[in-house]
Amino acid sequence: MSRAQLGLTKTYNRVHTADDQEHDIVRLRELHAELDQVVRDAYGWGDLELDHDHWETPQGMRFTVSPDAKDELSIACWS
Repeated sequence: MSRAQLGLTKTYNRVHTADDQEHDIVRLRELHAELDQVVRDAYGWGDLELDHDHWETPQGMRFTVSPDAKDELSIACWS
């Protein structure tokens, strides 16, 4: 962020833009996916495939877990 002189909003708009393949943005996506996997494992849900990618959401296209993973996470959280 500091190298590119971008704030959080502009940075995350780039994270959610699939065509943006700049090294730092790709690395930030990777870090988010790794963090999600660590949290998933900490809850004992290691068998849940998160399938990070750019998915359509009510807020538009976002880099996030798959819709199926979101459904499974919702069920797991309420169980």
